[in-house]
Amino acid sequence: MRTRLAVAFASVALVVGAAYAAGCNVLLDASKYRVGEGTDDTGFACTKNDDCRRAFGDDGMCPASTRRCARIRSAECTRVLGDAASDEAIFIGSLFPFEQSSGAPIENGVEVALEEFRSVELPPVPGETRRRPLVLVACNDQGDGPTAVRAAQHLVNDLGIPAIIGSAFSNVTLQVANQVTIPRSVLLVSPSSTSPTLTRLTDNGLVWRTCPSDVIQAEAHLALMPHLERDAKLATGAEKIKVAVLHKGDLYGRGLAEALSPKLVFNEANALDQVDSGHFLRLDYGDPQDSAAPPDYAAAVRNVVAFEPHVVFLYGTTETVEPLIAQTEATWHTSLGYRPFYVMGDGSAVPELSAYLARAPDETRRRMLGTKPGTVGPKFEAFKSTYLSRVHDGTSPAATWAVNAYDALYTVAFSIVAAGADPLRGPNLARGLERLVSGQRISPGSANLNAAFDLLLAGASFDYDGASGPLDFDRTTGEAPSDILLWCMQRDSEPRIAPVYFSAAEGKLVGGLPEIRAFCGF
Repeated sequence: MRTRLAVAFASVALVVGAAYAAGCNVLLDASKYRVGEGTDDTGFACTKNDDCRRAFGDDGMCPASTRRCARIRSAECTRVLGDAASDEAIFIGSLFPFEQSSGAPIENGVEVALEEFRSVELPPVPGETRRRPLVLVACNDQGDGPTAVRAAQHLVNDLGIPAIIGSAFSNVTLQVANQVTIPRSVLLVSPSSTSPTLTRLTDNGLVWRTCPSDVIQAEAHLALMPHLERDAKLATGAEKIKVAVLHKGDLYGRGLAEALSPKLVFNEANALDQVDSGHFLRLDYGDPQDSAAPPDYAAAVRNVVAFEPHVVFLYGTTETVEPLIAQTEATWHTSLGYRPFYVMGDGSAVPELSAYLARAPDETRRRMLGTKPGTVGPKFEAFKSTYLSRVHDGTSPAATWAVNAYDALYTVAFSIVAAGADPLRGPNLARGLERLVSGQRISPGSANLNAAFDLLLAGASFDYDGASGPLDFDRTTGEAPSDILLWCMQRDSEPRIAPVYFSAAEGKLVGGLPEIRAFCGF
């Protein structure tokens, strides 16, 4: 077999060589070569991208890690942004469900940042003279673990990509990390995977996050509980209230529920001590991605309605709206004289919630409050302005995690520059991220890039002050703390950020429900 293959390749080389010698413009039949199947055996030998582009057109590249021709695109990875023809190009990847409402703004955040690096390319490797364009291969992982793993295998095995930004969901990120990026020493930076499980992951220092662990978001909900309890008792005259925690069965939902429940206090007692008395209920409604045991939303709603809670902590994503909130409201026992107050995480700040409230009674939105990591201020406003000037698909720059994705690309690009002449491998890039937490403050934006490059090339560090907030990475865990913003709903609009927030540094709410109610029109 090896002899026949060698003869075949030699024959192709002779034919092509003769054709070029004769002045013919020959395009190789790419179907004869095995490419793009998640394997290192991706094609024929090459020394530059043009060798592969003659075979595969604009879709061909010559990865420096293999020097074997590969197709850039795959079934999942269909978008290529940047000067992919350049032999100096640095390829990175992204993994998001960008055809879903929750994933599109996150991918857009990455691409908005990429545009700023396209105007100021990465500096040359020390000792070289040509600047390096940054190229993004964007993959639609559909929010599905096996799909994301296939896409990551293509990025890593076929294209030799040293860093991936993604995925949107903690359970998907965990699968990609364990099955692809950690074994292959590739850097993985997620802007939105918040599960505490990732903090404890044995990752060889290769998994980082521009979003905080949900432990901090749970702390914000714990701080809200005394305010909610007081309001519920005043409104209903109840001596004791009932609280339910309803959560998705994935890493995100379970992570928030497990961070909240053991510390939750109301009725002057710990929540877990009130299960037998019928005042606390925790209910896992399952994971929509689990085809073997799909969620039974109807059963979850029946249990919640029968429990008659005053406060519901709801931890999930798009499925929290129609199957859960809408049906709970529709089947609620109106004879009780009260309806539950919903406290949601960042995953529920989705267009589906706005669409539901557009047809629901106005009173419904007044019983909803959510949280999301982030910050407000000039840097975030600058990001919003840039996003709106470049993205015209109807998505919002205020969507959860879009700005964190923007910062994720910045940190990956800076880590590439920090690697200098060292090989672009995950461990070297991770060491570059460690140089973004101290020294002179550098903000995002094209005007600041060359100053950042100069510091990194000189071996210095700087403090990257991101659009999503200061990214003071913990070098051990690869994550940064963040303040937690509070959001509420306006009729026919996206979530609005309230003037009250949970300070991660102080560990407390800055402001209270009166300010939220005045701002949100409760």
